[in-house]
Parts: sequence; C-alpha cells; structure tokens
Amino acid sequence: LQRRLVEEGSSKLHDELNIIDCNSAKRIHKNDTHRLLRALEIYYATGESWAKHIDKHSQTKELRFSNLLQLGLTCDRETLYQRINKRTSAMLRAGLQGEVEDLLSRGYHRRLKSMQSIGYRHMIEHLLDGRPRMETENLLARDTRRYAKRQYTWFRKMDIEWFEITEKESVIQTVKSFLQSCR
Repeated sequence: LQRRLVEEGSSKLHDELNIIDCNSAKRIHKNDTHRLLRALEIYYATGESWAKHIDKHSQTKELRFSNLLQLGLTCDRETLYQRINKRTSAMLRAGLQGEVEDLLSRGYHRRLKSMQSIGYRHMIEHLLDGRPRMETENLLARDTRRYAKRQYTWFRKMDIEWFEITEKESVIQTVKSFLQSCR
C-alpha cells in the first residue's frame, strides 16, 4: 500500500476505499494518508470495513474489561506547569538537539509523523528554520502544557478514579480494596 501510494497517489487509493468501504471514505480525507492506508490495511487483512471492525471490538469491550480499575494521578495546574517547564529544560540539556540532528543526518525527513511530535518538531524548526533556542524552549513547554490539557479533557470521558500525586496511601488502599473485591 505504501508503494501504491507513491506510485498511484492518494486520490486513486481513496477512490478504491470508497468502493470497498464508503463510510470510511466519507470520514477520511484523501490527503490523510495515514488513516487512508490504515482503512485499506484493515480491509485487506480482515475482509471487513474499518467501521465494522470497530463495531465488533466495541461490542466485546465491556466483556473483556468488566473487572478494571482505572486510576489517574493529578496535581494542581501550577505544579503541573512547573514540572512541564523543568522537564522541557531537562530534555534540552540531555541532548534533544543532538538526537534530532542525528535523525536528520540519517535521512529522517521532517514530514514523517514521528518527526512532527512534540519536541522533535520544535527542534527541527530551531535547526532548519533558524528559530532561536529560547523561543524553541518556550514553544516546546507551551505546546506540552496544551497537550497535557487535552489529555485531561480526553481522560474525563473515561471512568477513572482520580488522585492527587501526594495521595499515595489512598491509591494503595483503593487498589487493595479493588483486588479484594475481585476474589
């Protein structure tokens, strides 16, 4: 599929997806090659559409995870943001720039999905586009804080029991109680 994408283009593969899985084709843009290839992979590997595959797995989800305890650790925003800022500085001191320089020198292109992730994308903009180092660090910390906020939003939809990071004994007691209830 990767070879066909290069040789035939995303429009042709999207047309093919529209024939075999029109629901997925409607929700996947022809330029979203990652999802386009995934939808085709699922179809050719299983003979089923991506939507059918998702439906099948969501029907069994409750059966497989009926005895599940989900815990989340949290802290106040100010503390979280301070920790993110410290982590950002530590990543830069630990050699993020050298790591990215090495990847680029080995031929990894900035458009690769992995090279667009937080940290790598920022360092590439510093190295290739001339963004100042301090601005790079500030943007990296800012985008990490934004990502953390999106994670909190996403996790709120789940059945998670939240604890402050300082509540070690409460976490231990909750886990013990859960394990006893499973016997």
